[in-house]
Amino acid sequence: MIKHLYKDWYTVYTSLAKQGLSQRKIAKEMGIHRTTLQHWLKNTDKVEDIPQEQVKPSIEDMIAKAALWEVHKEYERKQRKEIKVENTEHENQRILTISDMHVPYHHKDMLPFLAYLKAKYKPTRVISLGDECFPPDVEVLTDDGFVRFDELKETQLVAQWDEWSISFVQPERYIEKDYSGNLLEYKHKTMTSRTTPKHNLVKIHPAHKTVHKREAWDSGGNESWHIPRNGNYSGGDNKLSLVDIQLLVAFQADGTFTKGAARFMFKKERKIEKLLGLLDKANIAFNTHTVQREGCSQFYIEKANVPEYFTKSFSDIPLVTLSKEQRETFLRELQFWDGTTTAQGKAFRYSSSVKANVEYVQAMATITGYVSSKVKPSNGECSCWMVDVAWNRENCSFKSAIKTLIPYNGKVYCVTVPSGAIIVRTDGHVHVSGNCDKHALSYHDSDPDLASAGDELVKALPIIAELYKLFPSMDILASNHGSLVWRKAKTHGIPRHYIKSYNEVLGVGSGWKWHDDLVIKLPNGNSCYLHHGKSTRGLTLSQQMGMCSVQGHFHFSFNVEYFGTPLSLNWAMQCGCLIDSKSYAFSYANVNIKRPVIGTGLIINSHPVLVPLLMDENGGWTKPSDYDQVMREQP
Repeated sequence: MIKHLYKDWYTVYTSLAKQGLSQRKIAKEMGIHRTTLQHWLKNTDKVEDIPQEQVKPSIEDMIAKAALWEVHKEYERKQRKEIKVENTEHENQRILTISDMHVPYHHKDMLPFLAYLKAKYKPTRVISLGDECFPPDVEVLTDDGFVRFDELKETQLVAQWDEWSISFVQPERYIEKDYSGNLLEYKHKTMTSRTTPKHNLVKIHPAHKTVHKREAWDSGGNESWHIPRNGNYSGGDNKLSLVDIQLLVAFQADGTFTKGAARFMFKKERKIEKLLGLLDKANIAFNTHTVQREGCSQFYIEKANVPEYFTKSFSDIPLVTLSKEQRETFLRELQFWDGTTTAQGKAFRYSSSVKANVEYVQAMATITGYVSSKVKPSNGECSCWMVDVAWNRENCSFKSAIKTLIPYNGKVYCVTVPSGAIIVRTDGHVHVSGNCDKHALSYHDSDPDLASAGDELVKALPIIAELYKLFPSMDILASNHGSLVWRKAKTHGIPRHYIKSYNEVLGVGSGWKWHDDLVIKLPNGNSCYLHHGKSTRGLTLSQQMGMCSVQGHFHFSFNVEYFGTPLSLNWAMQCGCLIDSKSYAFSYANVNIKRPVIGTGLIINSHPVLVPLLMDENGGWTKPSDYDQVMREQP
């Protein structure tokens, strides 16, 4: 039924297109927005054997058009994720959805408020509204160059990115886990990103250059924002002079070893003149003569005079030891000896028979502030590799990226670094990506006056113990704040000895179950999607998923919105929060006129119910008139 109807919209489209109508007019005739039509057309390759039968007149009426919309949303949902819908109708009769608590920065009356709701409504289920990884073939930039995640050693330092600044650090955590599901790939000619759907991508606003993160699933591939592809590494303390760097590049390009001695041989006058000048500046003794048969000038350096830095393998010079000035000199010199200027002088192409040297150059360009192309074999007759380095680019647009779901069953990997972002390479393309667990690229600055993650844990544990007594069975959704006491994972980092399961850290039993998200079946037959927070407007999320929805995260949002179709009535509930809005931890929001709404929600017999925590002038809970009676009736 679904597949048939999804095909029918295409039949309507093709029929109207044959009449010479524009996309805008076709969309108007079908009763949908033009961007929606364009999105559908982008996904037509996922529909097999689209029939070209005649258009049925009934499909053009409003009911059929609305039905097509519902079918499309269902199709889109299935493409995004294979959802397992829980079928526990009795358990879902009365659901308490606990909004953001942010323990230990919760409202002082949160526990008695929740105890009252438990006693009054007797929930049959409690859900707290409370990130993922790379496949093994993705490479991460280290102090040894690009290394596959499944080959990364703990002795290697990883390149972390912090708003264009690059440093090499020891990861705080190494992630390796089993994964079965779809990988999400975004790809165009200059960029490839392939991750699990919930892995964070780093994005840059093209106008004001602000840096944000977005989960991979939450991108259509047509947004007007950019992905950074490089950064600036301040460098090490290598003692090589700039002339030494120039000679190093010259020898790799055109030099050879002969029984320990070094030899150059040239025909081109410009190279002869350049080498003579460099040898003179470096004060290196040499012999020269003309090879008559080949018409070349030969320069011969005796073994005793050969500099130690002469090498045919760039990796003999650790990349991280070179300063930015040394790397700049290195890249400019490459352009002279083994490079070809392209794109009106805006880029150069480096070629070498040694692939490792080409990859070294790509890594160097990346940490020196330049964008490089994919490392690939040369199209010429010689067997060599090449990479293009652009002098005036920093990032690439995400707008034209093609989004593809790739079935995968195997290991996925990642690391955790303090900045929350790392340099990776996928299919030869370099870009910046988020990492696991850390969320330092936040909308809010870290405040040095706040407690540490360890202090927060100590403060939170007694509250968590009380909450566990109150709700020994609870489904908890993972959140951007690390779920409850892991809030400091965003701003301060997670101490190593806390990297355990949530239940271990919090001291709770197996009755607390953790989920990325949940889809449940309500008693009236409707499905409901629960997530920490994916859209600033809950109704948008509900329409995207094609079902009812519940989310937290947005502390200022406390509402229920409905949208109806000829097939169903769906709603979206946003549950506010249960925080102490006067806590110093939330001082970042003091500049807003709006204030958080304190309260939470329930789903009673398939219907959403909002319950605000009403407060007196001192910020304490104004208990309802039936409080004493309700609590006395507790068993």
